[in-house]
Amino acid sequence: MNRARPTLVVPFLALVLAALAAPGCRRPSPPSTGPKTDQTSRGLVAYGNACGGCHDPDVEGEQTAPPLSGEGALPKQAVALKDAAADAPRRTATFTTARDVFDYTKAAMPQLSPGSLADEQYWEIVAYLMKANGVRVGGDLGPDNAASVLLPNR
Repeated sequence: MNRARPTLVVPFLALVLAALAAPGCRRPSPPSTGPKTDQTSRGLVAYGNACGGCHDPDVEGEQTAPPLSGEGALPKQAVALKDAAADAPRRTATFTTARDVFDYTKAAMPQLSPGSLADEQYWEIVAYLMKANGVRVGGDLGPDNAASVLLPNR
């Protein structure tokens, strides 16, 4: 009978659990099937699950991911991060409307699995980002009104 040594199993399990719990870019959670709340509240949850690990939970950004709220967030033209590696992914899209942000986000994010969220989750995240940047939407954000929701002139 060949049994694993307890002294090797415990550190291995601790390492696996630490890796699973570590912050960072992680696989997004499936859409919620719970009771419906307002779109921006759902967006906050979806953002935390899919975006917060790289962009920071409070949308202020990290050295390797740009801020998504506040000064310098969602600029019209893409800008390079001063601390980003030369081969880091760069946005080339122009952000003028919420639709521009949705299209880019769906095509390129989350960075480890672009396009992996349901459209509803992308709309919720973009609605949350609009609110975080002081952009009034006037109802739920979606394909019918996103092109008319203008971003602040930055």
